[in-house]
Parts: sequence; structure tokens; C-alpha cells
Amino acid sequence: MYNLLIRGNTVDAESIQPGCELNVRVDKPGVESSQGVTFLPDGSMVVIEGGGDSIGREVRIRVRRVLRTSAGALIYADLCHE
Repeated sequence: MYNLLIRGNTVDAESIQPGCELNVRVDKPGVESSQGVTFLPDGSMVVIEGGGDSIGREVRIRVRRVLRTSAGALIYADLCHE
């Protein structure tokens, strides 16, 4: 596990690996009611399990899985419970 610091718009899916932790703002609900969704500056979508109740708030997440495609990345993460 490691922490990723976001400075400006420099974070993209290429720098994110499973186990990485970062702070993000949950932008909208996901497909499941328990999920929240946000987007990285490069357009990659982050699906946050347990983020459904945190819409509009900044949360700390831990990346669980990264799927890279020709269209970008889909990142699955869990809320960190400190």
C-alpha cells in the first residue's frame, strides 16, 4: 500500500496501481446504490464501493483493481475506514 499525492491535474490512470490510496470527491451515484463514481483528470472512471452515501464529499479510497483499455482506465476502489 502506498499513498498517491494529487497535485493539480497531474494524476492519471498510468500512475495508479492496486493498493494505492488517494483522496477523491465522489461526483455521482454508481450503478449499484452502494457505489459512488468520480473521474480522474485524464477522464478515467473510478467506481467506489461503499461511496454511495458520500456523493459530493471528499473521501479516502484504496484502489482494488485497474482495468486498462484503449479508451482509458476503469478503476475499482473501496472506501478507507480509518
